[in-house]
Amino acid sequence: MIEGNPQPLAIAARVLKPDSLAAVRGLGDFSLRGWGILDRWALNSPEALRCLESEGEVVLLGRLLEQQRIEQRAIDRQPVGMPELEALAIAKVQLELNGPNGVAAILEGKALRRDALVQAVNDAQPADLEAAAQRIKAVLRKSPNDGPRQRLRLVPRD
Repeated sequence: MIEGNPQPLAIAARVLKPDSLAAVRGLGDFSLRGWGILDRWALNSPEALRCLESEGEVVLLGRLLEQQRIEQRAIDRQPVGMPELEALAIAKVQLELNGPNGVAAILEGKALRRDALVQAVNDAQPADLEAAAQRIKAVLRKSPNDGPRQRLRLVPRD
């Protein structure tokens, strides 16, 4: 339980490494809502948050950005004046890192899909692999009508 009115990211500072916390603070993509989400995760699921952090800064920041987007969308879709927690409950938003959409479940799903892909590649005939590679290359080839590629920048500009 949170007592008083702690500063944003005060709880997360007790769980995350200083570099991770600096990355969250340094990005303009995170709102006060994102900082609150991180504090909630740190309070309710500190081990799961450390596990997420151990996967890398990009994974942590990406998961936090996604959660912020999901929660904001759920809140925006509800009538004005509805409490945020009620709006999130109505939208059935998973608030914690643990659970069916938690870090452990996501990592387990990724491992299962990776193993299935490796098995499929090992079982495939060389001609099938070459044909699939050519189709992928054709899709990824840049069309002359496309504009310049945009890159996601995850570090603050100086």
